[in-house]
Amino acid sequence: MKYRILYTLFFCAGIFLSCSVVLGQVHKVNMYLNVAPDSSIVYVNGEAVGATPLNLNLKADFNDYLRYKLRVSRRGYKDSVIFIDESNISNLPKRMDFSLSKIVKKINTEEQKLILQFEKLLIEFSNGQQIGETRFGTRVTPIYWEQSGVSGGTVEFNNIADKELKDYGYKVFTASKLFSDDQNAEPKLILGGTLASIKYDASVRNFETKGSCNMTIEWQLYSRIKGKVIFKYSTNGFFSKVGSNSETIIKESFRDAMDNLLGTDTFAKVVLSQEVFSGDLSTKNEKVVAIKKINKSTYSSRAEMIQELIKSCVTVKCDDGFGSGFFISADGLIITNSHVIHKSGSISVVLENGIDIPAELIYENEENDLALIKIKGKGFKPVVFGNSDGAKVGIELIAIGTPRLEELGQTVTKGILSGKRIFDGRAFLQTDATINGGNSGGPLFNEAGEVIGINTYKIRGAEGLNLSIPINVAIDRLNIKFE
Repeated sequence: MKYRILYTLFFCAGIFLSCSVVLGQVHKVNMYLNVAPDSSIVYVNGEAVGATPLNLNLKADFNDYLRYKLRVSRRGYKDSVIFIDESNISNLPKRMDFSLSKIVKKINTEEQKLILQFEKLLIEFSNGQQIGETRFGTRVTPIYWEQSGVSGGTVEFNNIADKELKDYGYKVFTASKLFSDDQNAEPKLILGGTLASIKYDASVRNFETKGSCNMTIEWQLYSRIKGKVIFKYSTNGFFSKVGSNSETIIKESFRDAMDNLLGTDTFAKVVLSQEVFSGDLSTKNEKVVAIKKINKSTYSSRAEMIQELIKSCVTVKCDDGFGSGFFISADGLIITNSHVIHKSGSISVVLENGIDIPAELIYENEENDLALIKIKGKGFKPVVFGNSDGAKVGIELIAIGTPRLEELGQTVTKGILSGKRIFDGRAFLQTDATINGGNSGGPLFNEAGEVIGINTYKIRGAEGLNLSIPINVAIDRLNIKFE
C-alpha cells in the first residue's frame, strides 16, 4: 500500500511537469537596458543582440527554452547575468539600470622602477574634416571635426590618462611644484598617442539622440634613458550613449582605447623591464661633430668588401693596454670605447699597414662608454653609417678588431644579430660574432658593410654572448652631424 501511494505521487508529478512544458507560453519582453559603462554587448543565450543602451525586444518561447540567459559583457569588466523564466518574467522591470564592475589587473608597483608620464594625445585632424554623420529619418547631415567640441591636446585627455594609469597601479608623474631644479624628479618614461582615425555617428529617434564613437590610437612609449621610442602599440576605443554630447562620447571612447592598452600584458612587461641607470645619460657632446656622409659602396664579392672595411679599422694603444676603433672621417677622426682610453696619459693608433701615429682625445662620454680621438693626416677611409634601429634580429654581422694581441689587428669574425637588449637602462645589440679582449671599440658591420654597432662587452663564462653599442646611440651622444 505504501509503495502504491509513492508511485501515484511520482506519476502525478510527471504529469504536472509534462503539462508545464506543453502549456509553455510565448512571451514578449520589452525592456530598456541602461548599463554603465555604455557600449556593453548584450547576449541572449550566447547570441549578441546589441550594445547598450539598448531597447531589448525579446520573444521568449518557453517551448524552446526553459529559461533565457541574458548576459551583458564588456572587455575589462565582470559580466552581469540575468536568467528569465516563467517564474520571474511577469516581474521584470521595464527599465534596468545597473553597473558592471571593472576588472583592474594591477601591476606590482614594487617592480616599476621608472615613473610614467602621459604627455599628450596628438590630434592631427583639421577643421573641415568630416568625422561622421547624423541621421534623422532619411536626412543625413555630415559632422565635421570642429563640431566635435574637442580641441587638440586638451587637459581632459591627460586627466583621463592619468586616472587610468593610476587605476592600473602605475606610478604616475605629478609635479610637486611649478618649477623644479631636481632633474631626478623628471619622468623617464613618456607615454603619448596619436589619434589615427575616428568615426563619430549620431542618430535621432523619438526626439532622442544616440551618439557613438569608434577611434584608433597609435601609442608610443618613449624612454629618456635610451633616448628613443621603446614600444609602439595600436588600440581601438568605442563608446555610445543616448542623450550625451559628442565631446563626452569622444573622450569616453579615448578612455576605452586606453583601457585596451593598459589591459595588455605586453605594455606592463615593457614598463616593468625598464631599468634605472645611475649615470646621467643626458650627457652629450656640446660641440657638433660635423663629418661628410659617405655613400654605400658596391662590391663584387664579400671578400672585396671585407678588404675595404679593414682599411677603416685601427688598433688603439694607450698606457694600460690596447683596444680597437674605426675612422668616421677622412681627416683622422676615430670612434672607440671610453674604457679603452680612459685616464690614459698617451694614446696612439696603429693603422692597417702597421704605421703607429700619436692621437689626441677630442671627447669622452664615460656614461655611454664612448670616445672620440683624432690623428693628424688626410685621406683615411671612413666607414659608412648604417641604421641600428632598423637592423633586424637574424641578419649577418661582421666584427673587426684587435683581439688579445696587438699582432692580431684587423681580425675579422662573423655572426648574426642575436637580439636587442637593455641592461642598466642602456641599449645594446647582442651578437654571436666572436669578440675578445682588445675588440672593444671596434666596428660591427651589417651585410652591406655599414657600421651599426661598436663592440663593447663580452659576457664572461659564456660563448657567443657579446654586446655592442648601437651606432644610432653613438651618433646622438657624440653629437655627430652629417654634412
